[in-house]
Amino acid sequence: MSKISTYSLADTPLQLSDRLIGTEAPRPQPTATPLATKNFSLGELLQLFSANFPAATLQAVLNAGNIATQDMFITGTIDVTLIKPTNIEDILGSQGTNFQFLSKATTGINWVNLPVDNLQAVLNAGNTATQNINLTGNITSTRIIPGNIQDYTTSIGTTGQVLTKSTSGIVWSNIPTSLTPGLNDVLLVGNTVYSDISIVYPDNGILSTSYGNGFASFTNTGSGDSMIFQWSGIRYQTPTPSIFTEIGFTTPSSNNAILFPDASGTIALISDIPAAITLTTTGTSGSSTLIAGVLNVPTYTLSGLGGVPTSRTLTINGTAYDLTADRSWSVGTVTSVTATSPITSSGGTTPVISTSMSTNKLIGRSTAGTGVMEEITIGTGLTLSGGILNGSSSGVTSVGLTMPSAFTVTNSPITSSGDIAVTGAGLVSQYVRGDGTLANFPNSTGGGASVNYYLNGSVSQGTFGGATYYQMSKTPILGAGTNFIRTNGAGNGYIASFITDAGDPSFLNIPGGNWNLEFYFQASSGGGSPQFYGEIYKVSATNVFTLVASGSANPEGITNGTTVDQYYTSIPVPQTSLLITDRIAIRIYVITGGRTITLHTENGNLCEVLTTFTTGLTALNGLTQQVQYLAVGTGATNFNISSSGDTHTFNLLFNIRRNANNSSNNNINYNGYAVTGSAESSAVWTITRLTIGSSGSVTIGTATNVAWTNRESVIYT
Repeated sequence: MSKISTYSLADTPLQLSDRLIGTEAPRPQPTATPLATKNFSLGELLQLFSANFPAATLQAVLNAGNIATQDMFITGTIDVTLIKPTNIEDILGSQGTNFQFLSKATTGINWVNLPVDNLQAVLNAGNTATQNINLTGNITSTRIIPGNIQDYTTSIGTTGQVLTKSTSGIVWSNIPTSLTPGLNDVLLVGNTVYSDISIVYPDNGILSTSYGNGFASFTNTGSGDSMIFQWSGIRYQTPTPSIFTEIGFTTPSSNNAILFPDASGTIALISDIPAAITLTTTGTSGSSTLIAGVLNVPTYTLSGLGGVPTSRTLTINGTAYDLTADRSWSVGTVTSVTATSPITSSGGTTPVISTSMSTNKLIGRSTAGTGVMEEITIGTGLTLSGGILNGSSSGVTSVGLTMPSAFTVTNSPITSSGDIAVTGAGLVSQYVRGDGTLANFPNSTGGGASVNYYLNGSVSQGTFGGATYYQMSKTPILGAGTNFIRTNGAGNGYIASFITDAGDPSFLNIPGGNWNLEFYFQASSGGGSPQFYGEIYKVSATNVFTLVASGSANPEGITNGTTVDQYYTSIPVPQTSLLITDRIAIRIYVITGGRTITLHTENGNLCEVLTTFTTGLTALNGLTQQVQYLAVGTGATNFNISSSGDTHTFNLLFNIRRNANNSSNNNINYNGYAVTGSAESSAVWTITRLTIGSSGSVTIGTATNVAWTNRESVIYT
């Protein structure tokens, strides 16, 4: 066995021929060569490692994400897209100072200062620019002799073009063939108008000047009205009719102002209004005047106003009286005054005017047309006493009301104005029969009662055909209540669907008849014509829905607006066969009628479906039909009951037959016979007769070895 020893010292530096001891590791793909422990030279290891190193280039190092932390000396060319140096050191080791620039020297790149000569010094030296010069300041010169001028579009123009100012800058442009300057362009350069000018404003107005006539006018193009300004005044003029209002001016001798003292439109020069006005009353006629602060109002007389008219008359009752010379006159004297009934007059010059009427009369007029008052006679049934007109009647003086026993009547009879009240006399749980009496609803606790289902909106039965169905159960859920809403925006459609539990109703047929639906609805507002109806389906164990009956032909109205109210409807259901595994579903459809409809379930709003199914016995002698029948059979040797389909047949040992020949003493004879299987004509029968007399007595007799066909003639002992 070999021995491996280690030593603390070894020759340095190591050489690639030096060896290390190691053991091979298992290969991912095993080979037949066993794993070995051997000496590996450093050269072999270097060759192994170098195969997994990145390429020994700067690019490979940089591609691996390395960052240089030491100086790098590169003798080749560096090609880069972007260099962002913090400093650049020239061949002299300088990194430059502010405002220095790098310059190419014979030995390399150096930082140097800017030359001290300015552009003017360069030009003064006779230098010529051989490159573009971009100046951002102003150029001030005595003369510019350009070879070309380039505009902002980089164009240097063509022959005949001129430089013009645009919003973007100076641009070469063709000379317009006709240039019409605007009024403002003309006026801004100090020109004077020597011709008429018309200015159109966007609000239907035209301002015009007339050079030859020396005036300006502003005309409304809609109405045609004009305001004319001229040296002699201001005129407002209308075209149709051609009228005007004008304010005139004369050459002033001093500064004046126009004063509008009040709303009357009076206009005066301020200089013409005195500080005080003196009132005089000179003259008896003419106009009042205001001159130099003196207001003169003449003292007017009748003659000054034209005098009294030469003719004045007063007409009384068709007679004209002359008032020209004398203003007093006589119209005569009243000698007598008469009157027409019912007004009377005592006559003479001072008559007494009064009325005269018979007793129990009224004043009025029965004759057609306008005329004198007449006495009115009081008719039958009316009396006049103490100045009061009363009516009396010999007709109905009392009204009463009778109702069936199901109702209670109060305040009957009435002999004057008033109300007769009718209220129900029964209980909430009772109903009124057709004859007006009260009756109790039948109990649903006994056999044969109707099967009722409640709509429990809080219990989901799952999804069928994309719609969620809720529980339809014989047991109601109170809870907090669950509501279903169909908005008007959603339109007409199903508001909710319900289905019985699996295995319910567990019947083989649906008896024909009405299914009564009791639902609670509420509308978002009154009015409109919202309605509802139901559809009844049978559902197979594989969830196949088959329509049994629909109420779509007779929808019921939802008429009580926003009140949560109970509504009733019924659906005629035909007799329908079922499988014992079938379920029952109901879908409720609403016609919104422009309203949002809410269906309320549970809590105090128990929606109910009353079916034609019945409770009680679920099976009798092996038969499960809801409606079953009893029958009597013949020919049995032993009593038995045969149950098949929906009928139970009782096979008896003997029959009781009523004797048709019972005229004697009005007796009723019943013949009993033993069934032996023989023909009725064979004399092998034993017959027992029970005779019930008219008095009720019973006689029993027997005949043996006789034929059934001779039963009436044989002797019974």
